[in-house]
Amino acid sequence: GMTRATLALLSLDPARALSLHPLVFVAAPLFAVATFLGAKAFVTEGEVRFSRRFARFFGPAFVVLMLAMIALWALRFQGAFGGPVAV
Repeated sequence: GMTRATLALLSLDPARALSLHPLVFVAAPLFAVATFLGAKAFVTEGEVRFSRRFARFFGPAFVVLMLAMIALWALRFQGAFGGPVAV
């Protein structure tokens, strides 16, 4: 659901993105920023290295996001948030 939600978000269809995966509005920007900063560091420094400031934010944010995704997954099996999304 996250991939299709991200594609819907990129297609400027936030309602569909929300219906596919409610966490897309948090996860997609977080991973986009991490990807951009990692690529920038690789091009400029020759290795992927994040600043301490970013690592202090991204580490806990990633853990919280993964816990939220697991909770959402479990809730969807119980029928919340539209239940399982058809594949």
